[in-house]
Amino acid sequence: MGAFRCLAQLRCRQYAPSRRCQTTDSCARLSTGHLLVFRASEARDVIPQSKGRRIMKQRNATMLAIVVAGLMGTSALAPAVSAQPKGPKERREDRQERREDRRENRKERREDRQENRKDRREDRKDRREDRQEARKDRRDARHDRGKARRMRRRAARKAFLAKWGRIHKRPAVNAELRVHAWRMARLGRLRTLATENSKDDAVKRIDELKAKEMARHQKRMEGLKKAAPPAGEKPEGSAK
Repeated sequence: MGAFRCLAQLRCRQYAPSRRCQTTDSCARLSTGHLLVFRASEARDVIPQSKGRRIMKQRNATMLAIVVAGLMGTSALAPAVSAQPKGPKERREDRQERREDRRENRKERREDRQENRKDRREDRKDRREDRQEARKDRRDARHDRGKARRMRRRAARKAFLAKWGRIHKRPAVNAELRVHAWRMARLGRLRTLATENSKDDAVKRIDELKAKEMARHQKRMEGLKKAAPPAGEKPEGSAK
C-alpha cells in the first residue's frame, strides 16, 4: 500500500505539509507531541492526550445531560404513554353514566315541553274566555240597543196615535211618514258629522233645515187628517 496523508496531519495546525505517514501498522510519535494511531484498514483522529481527556469529559457530560433530559421527558410523558385502556367494568360504568345523562336531558326537555304546552293551553283558555266575554258584551249591547229601540218605537207610536189617531194606515200618510223619517235621519247624521268637525255654521244651518222639515211635516199631516177618509175606513170617534 502506498503512503498517504493521515487524518491527524489534516487537522493539526503544526503539521508540516512535506511529512507523510508510512505504510506501517502505526505511525511514530511526531515532534508536535501528538500520538498518531494509524492502521492500514482505518484511520483515527490524532489529538493531544490532555486535551483529549478534557474533550472526552465534556462529551461524556453532554451525553449524560442528553440522557437525563430524555429520561425526564420520558417520565413526564409516562402517564400519557403508559395509560392503559379501560377495562370492561369501567367502560360499562361510562356507558351507564352517559345513558343517565341522556335520560336526564330527555327528562328536562320533556318537562320543558310539558310546561310550554301548559302555558299555551292556559293562554288559549284565557283568549277563549276573553272572546266569550267580548261576545257576551256585544250581545248585551245589542240587546240593550234593541230594547231601547223598541221602547222608543213604542213611545213614538203612542205619541203618534195620541196626536193623529189611526190615520197611519192610509197610503198617503204612510208615504209622508217615510219621507219625513228619511229626511230627519239624514239631517241628524249631518248634524253629528258637523259637530265632530267643529263646523258651527253647518250645525246652525242643519238646525234650521230640521225646523223647516218639522213645520212642513206638521202642515202636511194636518191636511191629510182633515181629508175625507177612504172608503171602508171608520171615522174617528166611532165605536169599535
